[in-house]
Amino acid sequence: MPAADLHSPPDCVAAVTGDLAAEFAGLLPFEVVSEEVASAEHDLRGQVSAPALAELLHRLAGHRCQERAMAQLQHAATDAVD
Repeated sequence: MPAADLHSPPDCVAAVTGDLAAEFAGLLPFEVVSEEVASAEHDLRGQVSAPALAELLHRLAGHRCQERAMAQLQHAATDAVD
């Protein structure tokens, strides 16, 4: 997808969701990734310029997905010990 297409919020959200879904495949369901991207887009809306949206959305949503994946792994490890 050309970079110019990523300036549109719907295109940007779809692209970031696809990238992060692939990155977290096997760790988080697609629905969780999609929710995190939508939440991050909502938080960034009106706060960043259109050209910066794709990168910042990827960073913020990616960080949130990483936190959720880590929490799930820690929870699973705790359950395995109990």
